[in-house]
Parts: sequence; C-alpha cells; structure tokens
Amino acid sequence: MELITLNPNTYKKVRGKVRTKAELITEIQGRTDGTGEKKETQPFTKVVDEITGEEQWVYEIRYGNQIIKSFLVQPNNLDDEGNLDLTDDQIAEYRRAVKAEIPKYAQQSSGKGGELTYHWLEFYDSLEQRAEIRYADPKWDAYTEKFYSSNAIDTVRTYSMTSLDEDIGDENVALARVYVWDAKPNMYDETITALFQAKEIFEKHGFVVDLWQQGVGSKHYLEFVMLSSSEEEQAKSLRSVNADQDWIEIEPVWMKNEEVARFITSFELSKIN
Repeated sequence: MELITLNPNTYKKVRGKVRTKAELITEIQGRTDGTGEKKETQPFTKVVDEITGEEQWVYEIRYGNQIIKSFLVQPNNLDDEGNLDLTDDQIAEYRRAVKAEIPKYAQQSSGKGGELTYHWLEFYDSLEQRAEIRYADPKWDAYTEKFYSSNAIDTVRTYSMTSLDEDIGDENVALARVYVWDAKPNMYDETITALFQAKEIFEKHGFVVDLWQQGVGSKHYLEFVMLSSSEEEQAKSLRSVNADQDWIEIEPVWMKNEEVARFITSFELSKIN
C-alpha cells in the first residue's frame, strides 16, 4: 500500500500534555489502532479537495485539534452512499503503514522550541544610536503591520542585552552556541571573572566568544556565546578545548558543581541571512 502525502506544508508545532518525543509518538501511533491511552481508534475523514472540489477520504495524523499530516486513503473504494468500502485487511494494512510513518512527523528538537524558534537580533553601538535609527525607514511601517497581523509566527518574548566585552563577533559567523547562566546571590563578580576566564580558554581554540547580560524583558541572566564560522570549525574547536588541561580543571565549576552560577538553558543558532 502506497501512502500519498497531502498538504505537506501544514506541519504545526505539537503542544499538549505529552512532553517527550517518545511519549508523543507512542500516543499518536496508538490512535491508529486503538492501543493508545484512551483505547480510541481515529476514524478516516472525508474532505473536499480545495482545487478540484472533489471529495476525498484521508487519514489525518492529529494531536488535539492540530493536523500534523494527512494521507490520501488508497485504494479509495466507495459504496453507493460515498463512504469507504474497504475490507478489514485493507484497513489494517493502511493503519499499519500510517503508524510506521508517524515517527517521521512527530518530532521535537533539543533546546526550547527547537528549529521552530527564530531569533531576530539588532545590534547598536549605544542607546542613543538605537533611538535615532531604529525602524526609521518608512518601509518598516508596512512590514511591522504585516508581521503583527500574521498568523504564521508568534512572538515568544523580547529583551535587551548589553555586551560585557569590547568586541562583538564578526560577519563570518555561521553558528552560535549559547549557554545561559544566573549568577548566584552575592556572587555576580565571581561569575563575571569565571566567564572571562572561560572566554580566554575557548578563544585559544578557535572560538570567538561574546559575553552578554540580558536586560529589560528578562531576569538579567548572563550569556556565554561561542561563535564559529562553520560546523567543521566548531567541531575542531570543541575537540581541542575538551583536551585543554586548563578547561578540564575548571569545567566542573560550570557544568557539574555550578559553584558560582546556576545553569538556565542552552541552544544553538544558525545564520539564515
């Protein structure tokens, strides 16, 4: 039995009570054959093709009210009333095929939001410069109106940041690996000192490291940002720094014991423009 994919661009981020990828896949797979938590079998659905106007029978991979993927039911044998007329064996075969496809579509990524989260970054030399030039071009009016009226994307949050070092990464950056930390009470100075110590070590191995402090719109966390020009250069730098005795000695301060700061989160950004 061949699965024919419909509306391939309707993938939506799956949200709900199921949190892990394994749990999510198990739950949605279980609805194809009644082995899920509620022992329910999801029925086939009759839809109308938007282009031809013809009625079609499909199986929709759903989670809540979200359609993750749709497959056209083939063979599409109908009775006199236009309902599906398939044998039990045909139905079972089709459901097994769909069940096997589900892990390809019910995916979650590492990092909060994964690849469905985008970062818009604006860099200014000062607050005065930002006030003078930010969105000064009249074209921004039409753009921002379109952006905020669109249902294609939602704003997660916005916040300002202040650079803690003099230099900011150059234009050749392709990847940014970000670690976010919260200085422990009365240990802000010690955290800053440790961050600069780590920066010096990482930059010996090819990384360009930027240090930032979040500002308005955040909890003033500290960001350790490791910049690389390519995945190959990043891998080379990671192998090198992990063999550095200086880093081996202080790594537990950060990643194991959290002596000066509490680890908040980490994520990686890839340049898209």
